[in-house]
Amino acid sequence: MDKQEIVYLSVGQRDFKAKKDLLIEYSDYFRAMFSGYFIEKEQDKIRIDVVDERSMEIILRYMELGFVDLSDFPLPTVGDVFAAATFLQITELTKQINYCLEEQLSVSNWVEIRELAQKAPSPQLEQVATTYGLFQFKYMKPEYIPSIEVLFWYLSHPYLNAESELQVFTFGVKWCAQKQMNAQGVLIILCSLDFNKIKMTELEDMRHKIMKDENLIFDYACSPAWDIITCLHQLSMVSPISITSIEENKNLLCTENEEAVSEELYNLVLNIIRGSTVRKLTFVPAVPMWTYEGKKKDGKAEQSENHLYTYSFESDFKEWLQISEKNYWGWNITNWTPSKIVMCCGEHGRGTGKFMRDVKVYDIHKKEWIQHGVQLPPRRHAGIVVLGDELYILGGVGEYRVVLDTAIVYDLKQRSYRKIAKLPDAIQSPAVCAHENEVYAVGHKHIYKYDGAGQHKRWEKVIETEMTPNFLVSYNGYIHVAQSYFPVLYRFRPGVDTTLEQFTSLNYPPIAVCNLGRRMVAFTCTVGVDQEIMTVEEFQDGAAPVRSRSIRWSQLVKKCSVHVTGSCAVVIDPPPLNYVVSAFHQEIVAKNAEEYLTPKRDFLSHKVKKTKTEGGV
Repeated sequence: MDKQEIVYLSVGQRDFKAKKDLLIEYSDYFRAMFSGYFIEKEQDKIRIDVVDERSMEIILRYMELGFVDLSDFPLPTVGDVFAAATFLQITELTKQINYCLEEQLSVSNWVEIRELAQKAPSPQLEQVATTYGLFQFKYMKPEYIPSIEVLFWYLSHPYLNAESELQVFTFGVKWCAQKQMNAQGVLIILCSLDFNKIKMTELEDMRHKIMKDENLIFDYACSPAWDIITCLHQLSMVSPISITSIEENKNLLCTENEEAVSEELYNLVLNIIRGSTVRKLTFVPAVPMWTYEGKKKDGKAEQSENHLYTYSFESDFKEWLQISEKNYWGWNITNWTPSKIVMCCGEHGRGTGKFMRDVKVYDIHKKEWIQHGVQLPPRRHAGIVVLGDELYILGGVGEYRVVLDTAIVYDLKQRSYRKIAKLPDAIQSPAVCAHENEVYAVGHKHIYKYDGAGQHKRWEKVIETEMTPNFLVSYNGYIHVAQSYFPVLYRFRPGVDTTLEQFTSLNYPPIAVCNLGRRMVAFTCTVGVDQEIMTVEEFQDGAAPVRSRSIRWSQLVKKCSVHVTGSCAVVIDPPPLNYVVSAFHQEIVAKNAEEYLTPKRDFLSHKVKKTKTEGGV
């Protein structure tokens, strides 16, 4: 081989022998180096300072073989290779690493993958990891958040997918308890909250959560965080929390043993509220509809197209996404995450026996469909729901129009499925929902919960009904229940209630009910007419037995119908990677880490001495 075709790459303490033509083929960096007017073009030995030895070894192996199995390496090594490949401009390898890390994303490693993306840098992967972590808040555990800085960034992010600020506070307090942080940690948690959305009852619950924990009460009861919660609780009984109300009611902001709050505490409360987080996460309901050509025959259309429609206060009800070609029947959708929609089941043409047996995932932010290439058992009109990364597919209609009682669980990450216990009843289009990390489904006269623990996996009856519900929706600690023939919405608390409670009356029977995070809406429609009147109704939970509702939108709908194939809530716009934090909040978080990690006993002694000197407790 000609000498000029071989170069030596000096990396760290090692020299790597490499073929120049391979370097040129795979790397834009080396292609520019060897084809331009650079001194390295004529050199046999080239120094590379940015890349580490292990990464260069893996990259050269990739160039020799044309591929590399990244699953053989731990995440830190993959991150180093990612940064090296980005620097050396090896496009195909960076694409492979991007895809690999996206596939490996989980609640336990998303922070690490996000940091790897920042190091590479890869804004695309950073966006995916950030979105994943923010949207998976209900599955997050304190041990997955490595530092107080990351905790504050996470809990204060405007797009955090939390149903209430109490949930955010509870998570933060658990994190502080696990890390054995002093009371300054809870002060940082308060800086993470959106006080415009906090209710008086939530402030009461915050106090109770601290008081019930023996490890917390001795520390936090003498801390600024405790005083702030107490002050705001007293204020909330007079007026909604705001800068104006704090300034107007300064003399009312006091602790139990003080006539008036100190100037220092008053300014602390004022600055925390002034720099309070503003939650901006907006869920949009996605409702399946089919449009038909000509007149319906016997209530059915000869030709139909399937779309998802969205609704917002700004743009009303409009077509958003085409699902499939004409005459696709009995399909189902649900959320995987707020930015991913799962579609499965269905039959191409009524009675043809040509079932769609694959699983398709639509990435909203990338605007692309991903087909999984699997062969599930044939069925249409199933009930589906995602819990974590598992898709539950229940009941429905199979081949030869047999109504099914079978159930399977499809792993969306591993792309494989397994059978689980049969449903108590064979049922077409069973209503199903995920609630507090458990799956619930309806039978003909009962609602069941899947018990997958132990050897004897089964469906356990949780409540009796006098109907066969078409909707189960988890919202605000309850499962809401409705049937598509009657304009009434019920609810119950699993493990607490033994009967259904009437929640509200609707304008018309419901055709879709959506949990939009901090609110719930129902789409209702007249029944049995060609020109249907559709309404969008929003619910507000109050103290009365029958809750209030407001009609947000009403319109005559022609040549289209909503079919009960499940609806979901989606987030159209991706979360921002950076957001504005007040200088005051930044200062609190940026204080010396030693202060936050001071042992509780030392901090308590310091606080008690200081308070006694000032005539406090």
